[in-house]
Amino acid sequence: MVESWIDLTETLFEDLYTLERDKVHLATHCLERAAKVWWKRVKRDRSSNLPSVVWEEFRGLMFTNYFPDSEKKKLQDQFLKLRQGNRSMGEYEQEFSYIIDCVPDVVRDNKDRADWFECGLWPKIYKAVHIVKLTTFAEVLDWALWAVHGNAYARAERESLEKE
Repeated sequence: MVESWIDLTETLFEDLYTLERDKVHLATHCLERAAKVWWKRVKRDRSSNLPSVVWEEFRGLMFTNYFPDSEKKKLQDQFLKLRQGNRSMGEYEQEFSYIIDCVPDVVRDNKDRADWFECGLWPKIYKAVHIVKLTTFAEVLDWALWAVHGNAYARAERESLEKE
């Protein structure tokens, strides 16, 4: 829910060309109930010697408060075991990216992200992608999608020939 709210708020900031200095004020104006109480507590407990909270810090505070370390640990463990399994490529990519968005420190960089994603692919797809030695996540995803499409096309052609 927090992730969704932050995403919606950041989209609104982009659409309205919001200045960095205004983001926290505008976002906190939209908080309700427990979140409003939480923010009042954060402001009250913050040293007056510190500069105003900027958006990235606010975002981090929200995730720390509403996305505890125990949940992050669960997602990290899930990430280490994540495989495509019986998912479509889109479903696998969606879960993979969701975890990385929630726990970005599970991968070091784009190459590491590509390698992790590639390792979780179906064995046939993994072989088709791995041999090319790709270095970015976008390339791995693109090749994996082409491999899936190629396998489906080849299977349809084979079945068509068998019927004839």
